Amino acid sequence: MGRRSPRARRPGLEPVERRDLLSLPTVMMAAHYNGMVNSPRVRAMLADAGTTAASRASSTSTASNASPAMAASSGAGGRGRFAPSSTSIAVPENQGYQLNPGYNLVLQPTGTATPAEVKRQIFKAAFRGTYVITPGSYSSQQSQVFIRGAGTSTSMLHTDIQMRIAVAADPTLQTTGAAGIFDRNLNSNTVLGLNLAGPRTSVDSRGRPNQFTTVTLDVNASAGTYDEGFSQGVVDVTYYPSRKRGPGIIEQGTAVVRIQAQIYSALVGFILRNASINP
Repeated sequence: MGRRSPRARRPGLEPVERRDLLSLPTVMMAAHYNGMVNSPRVRAMLADAGTTAASRASSTSTASNASPAMAASSGAGGRGRFAPSSTSIAVPENQGYQLNPGYNLVLQPTGTATPAEVKRQIFKAAFRGTYVITPGSYSSQQSQVFIRGAGTSTSMLHTDIQMRIAVAADPTLQTTGAAGIFDRNLNSNTVLGLNLAGPRTSVDSRGRPNQFTTVTLDVNASAGTYDEGFSQGVVDVTYYPSRKRGPGIIEQGTAVVRIQAQIYSALVGFILRNASINP
């Protein structure tokens, strides 16, 4: 065997994720901040504030049993001082905005939106994937349609959809369903959940449900950009059946889902909005 030449070996380079290093002023500011917070003087002030607040809350709850779980007193310069409560804060007035003040113009704005705001709320999406029609899982269901596919939307470039439709056994009831739209960019933490309903007469030539005119946002399923949102719109479904049919399946094939909607959200749950902040 001939002797191998070392020149035949070449090093290979693999790309790595880019990381922005902290600048020197940022490091100095962080060191100064950590030193200040960990100083004995600041620690003593924080400990004294916590002890004072706890004792104030204890005396307040003892003086009046009808007082709320949270107490705040006005300090110098108009600043409010928070006093934690020793009793449970798991009460209705500490969740949502139903009682005090009874409204929230960020979560539920009123009045007429500006043209720019209306344009921001427009949502369009299109998906293509597979569908399967099966018998109902309950006596109240005549049949079910399962759809899953991939596509795009105005707010998410690469998205997936999972959709389930139930046709009621009672012909007087509407056709209902639910859909979940997921951003393939997992860093956005965005999910759009929709509740669907449409007239029983909204079917194609083969009796398959093909349109939903009631499209409301599911606050339990939605997250990220669509956290605490509202929606209205129309969902259209087009079916392209296949000759194949698995066991227990009435029909299967390819489905195209198109969504035209208007969605409002507070826009305070989108993680990537803070991506430009360099700590």
